[in-house]
Amino acid sequence: MEDWGGVEDEEQEQYDDDDEQENDEEHDDLDVHPTSDDIDCFALDESEEEATLKLKPIDEQLEIQHEIQDFKNAVPMLGDDYKLIDRLGTGTFSSVYKAIDLRYHEWDNSPWLGHHPPASSAHYQSVPKPQGSRVFVAIKRIYVTSGPERIKNELLLMELCRGCRHVSQLITAFRHEDQVAIVMPYHRNEDFREYFMELPMPGIKEYFRCLLRALRDIHARHIIHRDVKPANFLFDPRTGQGSLCDFGLAQRFDSKAPAHGACLHTTMSKDDAHGKYRTKSEYNSDWVRSQQVAARKKSKTRAEFVGLCSSRYFSPRFSPVAVLMERTFSKIS
Repeated sequence: MEDWGGVEDEEQEQYDDDDEQENDEEHDDLDVHPTSDDIDCFALDESEEEATLKLKPIDEQLEIQHEIQDFKNAVPMLGDDYKLIDRLGTGTFSSVYKAIDLRYHEWDNSPWLGHHPPASSAHYQSVPKPQGSRVFVAIKRIYVTSGPERIKNELLLMELCRGCRHVSQLITAFRHEDQVAIVMPYHRNEDFREYFMELPMPGIKEYFRCLLRALRDIHARHIIHRDVKPANFLFDPRTGQGSLCDFGLAQRFDSKAPAHGACLHTTMSKDDAHGKYRTKSEYNSDWVRSQQVAARKKSKTRAEFVGLCSSRYFSPRFSPVAVLMERTFSKIS
């Protein structure tokens, strides 16, 4: 893999541990984690987790079943490793489905589990599933309307985020003709709109603790998410566990490289808590205008090139994509 200047996992996680040691006392005071009674009352067992589709209206069930069958037909190799059971969400460029990892216990999963110690708030990410248990994953189906460069960028950045706290990890990826599927751990979560009005202060602290640690870790690897919003932060208020997901708009930045854009707004200050707009004398208006013209020209690209997804665009020298087309982990002997 090319050297993109990313922070090595073990070094980054050691840095994270030092950061968390400073907050141990405060973290211990936050009793947001459920008691055993709460777990018995709220937690879904494996059978209930597998049957969530049946809880939805019949019309939606039929729609999801049709989508699942279409997905299985479009990417036939998925059926060897995964059983699709429900749809988690859908958007303009992709849909995400819940699935059972049929061969989880046959593979070495340590590359994406990470090495978070028990003292870390992200320790749950590193805990392997018990032998014989059913393991759920989230599979993202990227539609062909999403350009190949965007898909490659998302895979690369997820690869560079290995070991980050509270960040959805890349397990593997598949491509079949113009179809691309990304496999990630399944994170149980609740709709933000259902709990944000009632979440107690300890829960709010835990929410932002997970979110800010996720941002700190990806920023340390020179990655900007660019789409942080409640829908892209999967938080379970019962356990206080959160995970940042969806790197479709994320970008890698290099402080040493020349800037490719201009900010027309100042940062916050003592006098202006929200910053203020910069005057024309403070930035190059001609340069901004030229970039706007260039962007409009790009919008005139011929339609047949939108979403074109062929081997010539996925260069074999681009190691994250080339390697991730097959499951990359060594089988446990």
